[in-house]
Amino acid sequence: MPALSLHSITNDPDWQFPELSPIINEVRRERRVELACEGYRTDDLLRWRAHQLIVGKRPLGYWFDKNFWTGVQDSENNYVDGGPLLIPGIDVFINEEGYLDPYQKNLPNGFGFKPDRDYLYAVPPAQISLNGELTQNPGWK
Repeated sequence: MPALSLHSITNDPDWQFPELSPIINEVRRERRVELACEGYRTDDLLRWRAHQLIVGKRPLGYWFDKNFWTGVQDSENNYVDGGPLLIPGIDVFINEEGYLDPYQKNLPNGFGFKPDRDYLYAVPPAQISLNGELTQNPGWK
């Protein structure tokens, strides 16, 4: 792998953290790409206090080619290939731009996040009962 030249990192107006240095943005971008499916994204967002990146948003899938997956219809709306493989709105959910939107029903308003509560996890009740001086974190009952 070629060495990273710090002078080659430019300020990108589309960075998720434009107020931070180009180096920090590059490290965070690289973590997002390299660790995307390894379960570290939530930890990074909490560590960076970056909840604004997920609030009101849903994870999307790939662009959905309706003709490929739902079958091609002729001029009389008969399926040329014998029938649909997937029916949009029943088998699969697609957003307005044509991307798979699997959480459309479960997260209609996107992810919710309460900064006063969600940066700390709830203390398990069993631990509180074991230690009388331990109290629950703010926002958790």
